[in-house]
Amino acid sequence: MGKILAKLPFANDIRYYQDDIFISATNTKQLRQRYQKTIDYLIKRNFQVNKLKSQLNCTDLLGYTLNNHQLSIPDQKWKRIEELLHSNNLDLIKRAAQTLSYYKHTLTD
Repeated sequence: MGKILAKLPFANDIRYYQDDIFISATNTKQLRQRYQKTIDYLIKRNFQVNKLKSQLNCTDLLGYTLNNHQLSIPDQKWKRIEELLHSNNLDLIKRAAQTLSYYKHTLTD
């Protein structure tokens, strides 16, 4: 994905993880233009773009919640982690620990 997106003129303002793409811009007009150019570019290269999941004002990104310029773990994910941690099943507790490890760089004081 990186090699493909690198060919866009605003590639430095794009971040991606697997099939999630985040496009930054300085204003709404620029964001809409970059968004459309990216969609057109990917479709032209035979990528399938899910219109239902593709959106401009996204609040969930890469498994995180984006709110007021801050990333956090979605409430539903926290609830599931707590359920796993309070189970008496070692495998489920390990899974919760692995999930927390994935999210550790977003945790704040």
